Amino acid sequence: MVDMILSMLNLIGGGPPVGMSDLLLGPAEYNQTLYDAVILVHNAVVKPITSIVLAIMAVVMLSTQSSRMDADRELGIKIIAGTMLKIALVFIACMWAPKILDAIAGVSVTIANGINEVDFTGGAGTGEFKLGDEIGRDTVEDLSDTDGLLLVLLLFLPWVLMNVGGAIAFVLVFLRFLQMFLLSAFSSLPVAFFAHDDTKQMGIGYLKAYASVALSGTIMILAVALYQALVLGFTQNQMGSIPEDSDTLMTWASGNFLIFIVAPIVLIIIMFKAHGLAKNLVGDA
Repeated sequence: MVDMILSMLNLIGGGPPVGMSDLLLGPAEYNQTLYDAVILVHNAVVKPITSIVLAIMAVVMLSTQSSRMDADRELGIKIIAGTMLKIALVFIACMWAPKILDAIAGVSVTIANGINEVDFTGGAGTGEFKLGDEIGRDTVEDLSDTDGLLLVLLLFLPWVLMNVGGAIAFVLVFLRFLQMFLLSAFSSLPVAFFAHDDTKQMGIGYLKAYASVALSGTIMILAVALYQALVLGFTQNQMGSIPEDSDTLMTWASGNFLIFIVAPIVLIIIMFKAHGLAKNLVGDA
């Protein structure tokens, strides 16, 4: 029973048990096989279409600008040269489009790892705080059998909620990476739309969409970090410090029962809203 109580407390205080560590990885590190498949689809299917689209846009742009040469030949040559340079830059960007997305994902991973290394709980990183270990095995072992059973019953509902939160987090993390892979498969095509002013917003919208999906993982990591600090802060402020003896453990646990119920629910809600919050970050609300 002691191990069960410690495990339940560690889970309640630590956040979702599975999936969150994957948010510290880039798409290639998360699933190399799937990443290679996406790149293969992009190179074999999407790149040829991108080349055709870019060629058509280049012809239209050059033919439109060439009409200005009749009025002012010198100005027309400058405009044509500028247009050709713009097309060349977009062409290079299309070639490196998957790497551009990797760079965006890398920014998200860097921020997430930085958050994960911050000490929110006074002695442990984000993924390392264990409420049960903070209380200590000796304190739990000193409980009577009756108090131990009551404590298990008291922690059961918060424990169930956190397991549900863990399942939801696992699904959301998987869907987040799946969205990134699907968007990556078409990476060069939206980038090609940067060549023309009338279609540039399509490319910007695509990059914003990818950035918001990538940053949603960072939001979830931050949510877990703040959840751990929230649980530790409330349990200390509402009922004094974390108990160091069995006499105060039951009083402490019963006094914080509402916190143990509400905090996982709030965490689940934030994880569901992570993508919307990330869209606000990139100005795509």
